[in-house]
Amino acid sequence: MCFSYLKNENENLRELLNDKNACIDNLVQQNNDREWSLGEHRQWLRDCNDRANWLDGIVLAKNAEIDELRCENNRLKIDLTKISQNDDINKLNATIEDLHNEISNKNNHIDEIIKQRNETEWKLGEHCQLLQDANNRANELAEKLAEKEKILNSFLEKQSEIVEEKCDKINAIPIEAELINTDKNESESMEIDKSKLFEKIFELEKKLLEAEKVAAEVCDNNHLKM
Repeated sequence: MCFSYLKNENENLRELLNDKNACIDNLVQQNNDREWSLGEHRQWLRDCNDRANWLDGIVLAKNAEIDELRCENNRLKIDLTKISQNDDINKLNATIEDLHNEISNKNNHIDEIIKQRNETEWKLGEHCQLLQDANNRANELAEKLAEKEKILNSFLEKQSEIVEEKCDKINAIPIEAELINTDKNESESMEIDKSKLFEKIFELEKKLLEAEKVAAEVCDNNHLKM
């Protein structure tokens, strides 16, 4: 009965180990997907920088136009002293006012473009950070799972040795009170070891679920913001 129980326990642990390996494969696939998405966001950032450089060129051109308009305005002010008719003065004042309004509109347009560029760069930086955090978390969990696999393998080897030792003792000598007490203590020790092992496995499963939840939230946020 002891051997059958340990054999079933061994099979259950191997099935659990296969499940963990499947979780690792899933996390690795998700990590690859995140890296691909990160590359895509980097391309968007490069495109945004190219557009920002293009907008900077437009800003420089607009500044040149503004300087030209200011020179024209100064020239008109100088010519204004030579004009004596009120109609001509009113026309020049209207032209100057129009120029001021156009300059103000251009400045507002430039400020809005710069604001949009800064917001885009900030959002891309935030996405890259989220993807990097998810990648680091997946790597950390993969390392911890590898440690748990080593513990499982060690426990399985220990089980095989204990089963063989028990069978040898049962076949070699009759069961006595002292031997029964010793077996009972060893059995209790095995139960404690298995209990601790299951607690560690449960904790690892909980962390894996948290990592999957974080990865899913990052993916949803990326789709919403795109």
